Amino acid sequence: MENNLYDKKHWWLSLIVGLVALAIGFIVLVHPAASYYTFATWLGLAILISGIAGLVQALGTRNYFVRRGWLMLAAIADIIIGLLLVFNTLLSAVAMPILLGAWLLYRGCAMLMQGFDLRSYGVRDAGWVIFYAAVIIAISIAVLWMP
Repeated sequence: MENNLYDKKHWWLSLIVGLVALAIGFIVLVHPAASYYTFATWLGLAILISGIAGLVQALGTRNYFVRRGWLMLAAIADIIIGLLLVFNTLLSAVAMPILLGAWLLYRGCAMLMQGFDLRSYGVRDAGWVIFYAAVIIAISIAVLWMP
């Protein structure tokens, strides 16, 4: 029997985050002159949406994840950071490289812990979650190293 708890109930949350990321990428490519401020604003919105989706996922999967508290903390931090960035564009533009690197780092770490939880429950594709978490952590280190 396949144990696939991760994507049965809340698979659409990952889809929404992916679609938002695609929309942000498209906007940046279409408006290269204003891309920095556009990206700063959309980064705040993406972080906010990610936090809301993460909180829904953490609250809706209380029986599946051992480290659910860390997922909830990361989601709440996303919501607070997202609100700050959406409503303060100048702060977003000035602090964007460091905030992006730090956000990617803690989201990567939260995803890594989630991947370990999934693996402990015997979810077949947990290795992919761990792999993507490692990629996100590597990108975050590169951004923080040379903002």
